[in-house]
Amino acid sequence: LACKGDLQLPAEWCRRNVVLETDCSSLVSMLGKREGQKSQFKFIIDESHEAGSRLPEWEIVRAKL
Repeated sequence: LACKGDLQLPAEWCRRNVVLETDCSSLVSMLGKREGQKSQFKFIIDESHEAGSRLPEWEIVRAKL
């Protein structure tokens, strides 16, 4: 859910490209796929994609620790 919020705020405030960084490789994998999700988190993933669609461009990357 935090991911969805992280994509909604820039869409409302600045309308710029966003790079969402996380250390969770599962999240990177799930959000990287735009279609064909069968995860139990599909609803949250779909909402995150919808929030991201309001931005010019966005991507999710895995943080290098």
